[in-house]
Amino acid sequence: ANEQNYTAEEEKDPAPKDHDSSYSEENQLYCAKALCNLGCHIGSEQRIVEQGGAYTLMMICMLRAGNQFTKQVCAKALLNLLIPSSAAAGNLEKLVNEDLVQATSALPKKPLPPKNDDEKLLRVCAEIFCLL
Repeated sequence: ANEQNYTAEEEKDPAPKDHDSSYSEENQLYCAKALCNLGCHIGSEQRIVEQGGAYTLMMICMLRAGNQFTKQVCAKALLNLLIPSSAAAGNLEKLVNEDLVQATSALPKKPLPPKNDDEKLLRVCAEIFCLL
């Protein structure tokens, strides 16, 4: 049974923005969506981590993304890399060493009042911390 159930196709960005830089929100979102969808395939988790996908997700969510939706997709993608499976079992230590705790802690920081996307993001972050 496939325990990984987060795909980026299910969700639409409620506030897409246009930017001209290579670090645009839209490009970051597409990268996060691709890694989220790849992480849904059991057995791909270790390869994604080994090839720097988890580090990329953490950089997007901590430094590059300003949009909560992009951060939410990053969190779901990171969670996909932690879902218990034989391939993901070795990922935990590597992800913790790559500052997963710091990245997950930084994700939900946003001024109040919370919105629907904020609640979804908090829920995914809580799931990550439960697996840690």
